[in-house]
Amino acid sequence: MTDYGLARALGGTPDKCLIVIEDFEKIDLGKTSMTKSGLLNAIDGPLASEGRLLVITANAIDNIEDYFLRPGRIDRQWLIDFPDKQTIGVCFDRFSPDGAVDPQIFLEDAFANKWSMAKVQQELIMLTGGN
Repeated sequence: MTDYGLARALGGTPDKCLIVIEDFEKIDLGKTSMTKSGLLNAIDGPLASEGRLLVITANAIDNIEDYFLRPGRIDRQWLIDFPDKQTIGVCFDRFSPDGAVDPQIFLEDAFANKWSMAKVQQELIMLTGGN
């Protein structure tokens, strides 16, 4: 990706749209032709269009340089953490087949292994035979 390529891609989006950049901390400017200023301009500079909602995900926010995260550039941050036992339990109660597995074993396994909600759902789908 180059500065021009990013500018062109973002410039081709509608005035009001949602843009998602996943795993932002994995962008390695040393392995692309994109520059820090090119990326900053695309996010927050003259290339950024009003009315556009930009969502950036990261698994390791500590690996993102502070200049990308400053207020005004990133307006809100939310931590979407692993589900707690209560959340896993509610999901289990709603979607598990009766008697397919001991709820306490499922809950402890999910919590101890830090399953994401996607993993909890995947396991419950497998328990129901994919239905």
